[in-house]
Amino acid sequence: MNLASPRIVNIKDLRDLARRRLPDAVFDYLDGAADDEVTLKDSERAYQEVIFKPRFAVATPECDLGVTVLGHKLELPFLLGPIGYSRLMHPRGELAASKAAGRNGTAYILSTMSGHRIEDVKAVALSVLRHRIVTNFTAEAEGIKPEGIIEELLKSVPTE
Repeated sequence: MNLASPRIVNIKDLRDLARRRLPDAVFDYLDGAADDEVTLKDSERAYQEVIFKPRFAVATPECDLGVTVLGHKLELPFLLGPIGYSRLMHPRGELAASKAAGRNGTAYILSTMSGHRIEDVKAVALSVLRHRIVTNFTAEAEGIKPEGIIEELLKSVPTE
């Protein structure tokens, strides 16, 4: 049995490893945030207020993390959010992320700055949430007027 400490035990360790392995431009893109990084700073402050209290040897007969999103049951209480230019980090980028999300019972949100075509990402998606999000860009290409985008989105959401 190996009792050595793992190399990655927290987010800081993971960030340090990424800084060593990735080209500077790629790391800076991933590590940064938009504009003045106000939302990033607010999120970091909010996470500092959360205290995890590990409890060992506690019997948990059933643990259901599932949630319902837009009428669909997800096994995990989070979605994989959009990261533009995912192909910078991995050649399959959005394709791999979408497939991994579905395989693990959650959904993936495709960035408008995807390195793969929406049709290709949809083809590998395993997620139950396959509703097409219509952006201004795709709306115009499909002949939908920008003011009709909300109506078009609502058509794709199940009412049950």
